Amino acid sequence: MGLRYRLFVMPQEDERDRQREQEVKIRCRDNPLLDRRDIALETIAPRHFEDNWLLDFPDRRLTANQSVLRLRIVDDRGWLTFKGPPRPHTWLKDRPEIEAPLTEPRSVLAILRAIGLQCIFRYQKFRTEYRVTLPSGTTARVMFDETPMGNFIELEGREEALAELIDHLHIPRQALIRESYPALWAERARAAGEPPGDMIFRGRKEE
Repeated sequence: MGLRYRLFVMPQEDERDRQREQEVKIRCRDNPLLDRRDIALETIAPRHFEDNWLLDFPDRRLTANQSVLRLRIVDDRGWLTFKGPPRPHTWLKDRPEIEAPLTEPRSVLAILRAIGLQCIFRYQKFRTEYRVTLPSGTTARVMFDETPMGNFIELEGREEALAELIDHLHIPRQALIRESYPALWAERARAAGEPPGDMIFRGRKEE
């Protein structure tokens, strides 16, 4: 008889409310934050390389439930993240999120594969992370991402803070992107009539 694994236990409702991801992306060419004098910009994570692995069971039960299990590796550190189904929203992505740091991420990746999970998508990026403070005192996290399909800024924080930041930066709502990087990569491949494959930089296929 094969073993069955229970990967996680969902927290109680009040705990889920405190573990939420609220974010939105915007395409850009260069980092739009560097020359602005009307915000306070603090670098909280200098430019670094990230390798991300999305995992699922062979029957793709997580994907079918609009959920994600991601293992992220930065140098010798890592994070294991579960993201639940998105909640309806008109302009940002809002979903439950549970994340845990890892001291040996490559060993955890090997364990997850050994118990039957499969890597369904791999994507890479260079990321610089900032804390932005507006004149009102409102703060939000902003990431400048350099990816194989171009550059993006990703805004993350409470909905009210993101709305204020977007208005302050004069970003039109039609420029906001709720889709994930895997979804954007798949859309790009469909438009080009190509198989999607992984979103990785040339020469960085190791692991």
